Amino acid sequence: MTHKRMTSFGIYILSCTTEQLQPLYAMRLNIIPNIWRNPVAGSYIYFKFLGVHSFLGALEKSAAEYILFKDDFSSLYSRHREIIAHDDTITAGMITGEGQQVYFTEVGIRITKSYRSFFVYFFDHHPTLDDMNCIVLGLETVIQENLNTVDPSEITGAI
Repeated sequence: MTHKRMTSFGIYILSCTTEQLQPLYAMRLNIIPNIWRNPVAGSYIYFKFLGVHSFLGALEKSAAEYILFKDDFSSLYSRHREIIAHDDTITAGMITGEGQQVYFTEVGIRITKSYRSFFVYFFDHHPTLDDMNCIVLGLETVIQENLNTVDPSEITGAI
């Protein structure tokens, strides 16, 4: 088994099977606290509910090297208008620090006039439209699962 390391985020990319990845990712991914999701619902490896804090904002603050893709997700908005609205955001990119590549997609769901609730999904490949379709179709379940972890003081503390 080989591994590559991206020290600025403590993210280890391992070349092994999905079964081998589960305990290894749970131990090694410091930016995503011990959350494993089986990629059956989509081809993402991990996801994390971030509340009102944007992953892209965290990348900016940490001066991490990354690229945002100019993928066109407009068909998702029309196909799934009962799930996502045009003021929700879907942004795909890649962290590129130290010559490593970690693909991600950030989804921001408008929760008030001024705030979005963010989710970040990590991939071992450039996220495709099919990947995004799976993410959007699973949003309702993910939101329901994470409602109990919402801390209203996050919003009031940011005001």
